[in-house]
Amino acid sequence: MLNIIMFILCIFIFASGCHNNSTFNENTQKTSNDSFSESRLNGYWILSDYFDSILFDKSIAKNRMHEISWAMFVFEIRNDSLRALGLVYPETKFNIKQNKDTLLSFANFGEYYLHEDKISGNILANQTKPYGDNLLVSKTYHYRRVIEPRLTALLNEINVFKIQQGLIKIFADSLIVGEYEEIGNRKLEKISFYSNGEITGFKKFKKYHVNSYFGTYHPFENYDEIFLESENNKAHYNWKFNGDTLRLTELLSKNGDEYYIGKKSYFYRKTVKHSP
Repeated sequence: MLNIIMFILCIFIFASGCHNNSTFNENTQKTSNDSFSESRLNGYWILSDYFDSILFDKSIAKNRMHEISWAMFVFEIRNDSLRALGLVYPETKFNIKQNKDTLLSFANFGEYYLHEDKISGNILANQTKPYGDNLLVSKTYHYRRVIEPRLTALLNEINVFKIQQGLIKIFADSLIVGEYEEIGNRKLEKISFYSNGEITGFKKFKKYHVNSYFGTYHPFENYDEIFLESENNKAHYNWKFNGDTLRLTELLSKNGDEYYIGKKSYFYRKTVKHSP
């Protein structure tokens, strides 16, 4: 009789252990899935219509006209929070839910909602209401995950204005920096733009700065502007590429507040791309 009781007791203990272990595994799996769901989109996402288009079109001014970039040209997701950086609004923070179909709805320079595109792996921003007199009824913008080490390191900066300065340096290094030969000049005069902001070979100018179009003060209409300076002289030029050909055209102003395209242009062909 004692043996029978001991046998039944062992079966009960074994069955209880299996049940508890099963419950533990279920809870662990559920917690793990929740954690994965909350962190899957973590990281930096940049507006491809802005960043990639600038590099492709070789124009900052043209691609800064996407109104959504003024509030959100890049954002960082950390679980249930989203930190956005804009060309006009330096920093905005939102609460989100990664496991929802709509990550975020917001209204800055139009009304938008963010959602993940499972096919492309991008995060899309659908515009549901245009800004101002813009007659655009529906527009979809694309945010891609940031994978470039240099861009990732820059976005890790805490200071927003350092990020802005670093971003314009990436554009300058990618588009402007290099050695150029003047077209149509038999003397084969050359100019060079360096990554450290120096210039040689053009009207004795020593430094240059590419307009970032951050903020709200833009006296250069919508021209890509480069500022040149030396000890005794300062000037503004519009830069424009056609393939490897760079055209520099003087920007003039009557009052110092509004600039217009002048008549004098210089044409150069890029012959060497300097390393940043």
